[in-house]
Amino acid sequence: MFCPHCAKANKEQAKFCEACGKVLPMISAAAASMPPPVPGAPPAYVAAAQPVVTPRKKGLPWWIKLILFLIISSFVLRVIGAIISAIQFNSMRL
Repeated sequence: MFCPHCAKANKEQAKFCEACGKVLPMISAAAASMPPPVPGAPPAYVAAAQPVVTPRKKGLPWWIKLILFLIISSFVLRVIGAIISAIQFNSMRL
């Protein structure tokens, strides 16, 4: 078993590190056979824990939205005006 603090090899049943004297964690036999950590290297879980950032899609610029709004609203007003004038024309014929 390797000490997580100083990376010194210790006996399997050791409770304290022979080199630094710190308490050794209780780990399974499979984990004990792993190579010692590289001093100064970040833990392996750090890279996997970072979320993947996707680029945010931008919408249309404000001036294009304004032009589209004006075109659509003028079309809607023309249609409403045509309907009203048709109704008035039909009411005058009667």
